[in-house]
This record gives sequence, C-alpha cells and structure tokens, in this order.
Amino acid sequence: MREPGQSIGVAATRPLRITFLATDAPAADDTARAALLAPAALLGTAGAVRSDRRLRDLGVARFGVLDRGVERLGEAATAERVRASGPLAVVLSAGRNGVTPSERVDDLIGVGRRLGAHGDPLRIALIGERPEDAEAVLLAGAADLALLGEPDEALPRVLERAITAPGRWDGLPGVLWRSEAGPDGHSVRRGPAPRPAAVRSTPAWDLLDLDRYASSGTDRGLLRPVRAPRRVARTATVLTSSACSPGCRTCHQSFGSSSRERPVRDVVAEIRDLVHRRGVRQLVIADHGFDGRPARATEIARAVARLRSAPGRGSLTMSFPSGLRGDGLTPELVEAFLSAGVRRFPLRVVSASRRLQRLLKSNVDLGAVSDGIERVVAAGGALAHLELRLGLPTETAGEVATTIRWAQGTSAHTAAFLPGRDVDLGLAWTAPDEDEIDDFPALRRRALLAFYGSPRRAARLSRAAPKILPELLSGVRPPLRRIARRLT
Repeated sequence: MREPGQSIGVAATRPLRITFLATDAPAADDTARAALLAPAALLGTAGAVRSDRRLRDLGVARFGVLDRGVERLGEAATAERVRASGPLAVVLSAGRNGVTPSERVDDLIGVGRRLGAHGDPLRIALIGERPEDAEAVLLAGAADLALLGEPDEALPRVLERAITAPGRWDGLPGVLWRSEAGPDGHSVRRGPAPRPAAVRSTPAWDLLDLDRYASSGTDRGLLRPVRAPRRVARTATVLTSSACSPGCRTCHQSFGSSSRERPVRDVVAEIRDLVHRRGVRQLVIADHGFDGRPARATEIARAVARLRSAPGRGSLTMSFPSGLRGDGLTPELVEAFLSAGVRRFPLRVVSASRRLQRLLKSNVDLGAVSDGIERVVAAGGALAHLELRLGLPTETAGEVATTIRWAQGTSAHTAAFLPGRDVDLGLAWTAPDEDEIDDFPALRRRALLAFYGSPRRAARLSRAAPKILPELLSGVRPPLRRIARRLT
C-alpha cells in the first residue's frame, strides 16, 4: 500500500485518466436494482473535472464512470476493473441521489481498501458534510484523501496538485488526509473549510449507458402497474440547484436563501440533450422545494412541455422525489407542470406548527399551499399528495393536532404521516424531554383516520383515479385544453 505523501508516479503515461466510482453495493434483489437511478451528482463532478482547462493542459483527457451497483460487482472485482483501466486517480462516491453518504460509507471503505492494497491509483473519497465519515475512511486506509462539501471546484485543484506536487495537500479547501504524526502512528490533517460553490457544471451523461438504469423507485406513493414492462423508460436525475448536502434528511435549509442555482439555459440545454440524444422519458428533478422560485420553475417546466408536445414524446414525465414546498404553486406553474407531464405533486410541508416551521427554517405559507392544492385538484390529471411528520423534537400534543386538522381541511388526494424523530436538527433541541410525544404509531393511526375518514376525500380520490391511473401506467398525456381556463 502506498504511504501518505508518496509520489504516485504519473509522469510516465499520457493521456491521464480519471475514474469516477459509485461504490454502492449491488442490490439484493431485482426489484431494488430496477429502482436504481444514475449517479447524477457524481456525473456533475465528472463534468467539472473534464471541463477544467488547467487539467487539460496537464494531459488529463480520459474519463470513465463505473457504477458498482449496476454492474453487480463485488469489492475485489470492482477494484480489479478500476486498476485495469490504469487511472491516475479514482474518485470514490458513496452518495447517490436520495441516499446520504453516511448510509453507504461501509461500501466505500470496503472497495477503497481493496484498491489500496496494490498501491496506485490515488484514491479520493467524496464524503459530503460529515467530518467524522472522512476521518473513518482515512483511518481505515480506504482513501488517500477525503473531500468535504461540494467537490466540483476543489477536486480539479486536488488532481492538479497530484500531478504537479504529489503529497502536498496543504491549503486545499475541504481536503482531509492522513499523516504519520500521532500517538497511534496516524493522524488526520485538514485544509481550510470548504465554501459553497456556484453550480456551473453540466453532468457528463455521455459517460454512462442509460439503458442500464430504470424508472425511479424513490417517488413514494406513485401508482405503478402490477407487472413492470420489459423495457422501462430511460430515467435521468436532473439537479438544477444546490443547497444542503446531497440526500440530506433535514432538507428544510434548502428553502432558505443559501440555494445556488444553475442558469436556466444550462438546465434546459441538459434536458434537451437527455431527451433528444439519450432517449430519456422520465425526468427526476432532485431539487428540494423546486417550486420555491415559481417563475424559474415555470420557465424550466414550459421547456419540458415544448419537448413533450413533439410527436412520439407524449410519455415524457417530470417527478419530484425530494418534494415541493407547495406555496409556490401559482396558476402558471401548475399549468406548466401538468403540461410537462407531472402526475403527482408531493408537497413536503412537514408541520403546520408555526413554531416548528421557524425552527425548521421552512416558513411555508399554509394558505398558499391550500390554494395550490385546489388548483391541482380543479385542473385534474394529477394527484396532490401531502408529506407531514408527527412527533418532531419538542412537538406538543397541540401542535400535532394542528398539523392533523390542517391536513384534514385541505383538498389533497393523499397524505403520508412520517415519524419526526429521525429529523436531526442538532443537539440544541433534540435532547430528551419528558413532555415530548413518543408514540408515533398512535399518532399516525389518528392522523390517517382523520384524513381518509372524510366522504368528500374518498369521492374526490375515486373521481381522480380513473383519469390518472391509465396515464401513470401508459404515459399518455391527458387533455390540457381547458387547464388554463380552469385555474384560478
């Protein structure tokens, strides 16, 4: 195994190759494998590296992406495949859209240690936001370097240093590496803290065979056929902005002012390429709260609607597995979404308590959400679905009742009530409290009975299902002639 700081000896071969490796282990069954999405975040990082002029001048001109989960490879076979390609460096990523890197760090460690057993290549782990994960990976000998935060700007500079001054990592933001100075023989050193970067890179979709990927299984509550078709629609995940770390379970901070957006023209160009050249028919928008800026969302959705109106593209759809805010559903946006093939509006309101919303930093306008739901229901052709949490830290019985009553009073077709205990909002207000509610099953039963016990809701859902179900199963567009006139 190469010692920290040792030269990687890259000057002998040109052009230089970088391999991007999604380290998720293969799924245990075909159903889970069929729900696997392409690693769009890793493809975005590959696009940033490939477009860096300084790396091109240094001879970095070959790139590859290996998705271990899709290729069905064990740890040893994965390491052998990577080494056979002869890369300068391998970029290890344990985070797939909708899955936090922490949940897959053991997979990364297993593959990384196999690679390190034979020296080259340089191993760089993309960790996300948790320094403890970076330290665990480094101390396990699974990587030479670990990058915190968003790697699109830091990784090109790390690769440049690997070529020009190998082993000298000081001063690089967000970089952690091992040194030999420490009581146990190893310690972890780190560069300056990373800063949020502008979202500029376009994912390198050409490095993947999209036929290996299937429709998303992350869009919870979506009606599906009992028997999956032999050839599923090509699916691609599109990230139009960046806020918190990928897959963050407390996505409320993406509703704030820290969101960094890609230019609309770049997003539309990527979608056109996916649809025209790569045959994608299911666009999965990975943003949290995509309707937070309605005018921008409307512009992107209308571009998708224009693509969808072409002959043979009536099955093109958009979905939002990370959820919508709900208070950005203006009449124009609802019309644009329906024209773009949106068949389900997942509204992640979380709580109707004003106090909890302030702590969550979401501050959703509940009145505007109710109005948006009414527009979706009036237009027809799509389901309005609420996602709420019960039993949040410090939540009182009165606040639970407020959330249930608010959901019951909306016109939403369906609702999901999820446990609030897994929302990690820091030690300041997750400490145990004797007065806190901890019986989530009872809360959920109460909420479901209150929500679905309404005869009006049952009638509304029964009217909507015959219209929506065939479209969800076949991808046929609903008639939209009267949508604009019916929205208010």
